[in-house]
Amino acid sequence: MDWVSLLPEPRPQMFPGSSPPMLTCSSDKTLRLWNLKKGECERTLVGHERAALCLAVDWSGWPEKARAISGSLDQTLMHWDVRNAVWLGKMEGHSGAVCALAVDWAAERALSTSYDGDMRLWDIVERQCCRVFPGHKGPICCLSADWSASRALMDRRTTHSNSGTWKQAYVYKHLLDTLGRCGL
Repeated sequence: MDWVSLLPEPRPQMFPGSSPPMLTCSSDKTLRLWNLKKGECERTLVGHERAALCLAVDWSGWPEKARAISGSLDQTLMHWDVRNAVWLGKMEGHSGAVCALAVDWAAERALSTSYDGDMRLWDIVERQCCRVFPGHKGPICCLSADWSASRALMDRRTTHSNSGTWKQAYVYKHLLDTLGRCGL
């Protein structure tokens, strides 16, 4: 008896009939919808003028519908109908690359951060910036929002060091309670 016969039989990687999707964004300026089971790109979404850097997806309606927001080096956010590969609109306002996103799909609002040092709150339906949160003196590379607690946490890495240490953090409490302009 050889050692190979002692190994368990290979099992399927996915349930029969399942076809889980995945969406990626790339420096080639595109977003791609992948079929993981087949290992194939099913759709390519084109619209950014420069590299796409970040992405948030609402899979709650899949496979009938899905939507996404992407951020880019072109300083914009793009809103997408993923299922049909349709561009729904652009959000402009940052003066630096958009590098992090957090989206509250149920309330139709999003937060974005940028190399311009600002965090912005967006009304997704109106595609308008509702509020700018300045404060950082360098690029904001990471964002985490707890929508249920109405606060957002932002962190930024040091701009003069590749050490990956966290230099600064800001906490905005009751962020969403103060945003009457968005009507949210």
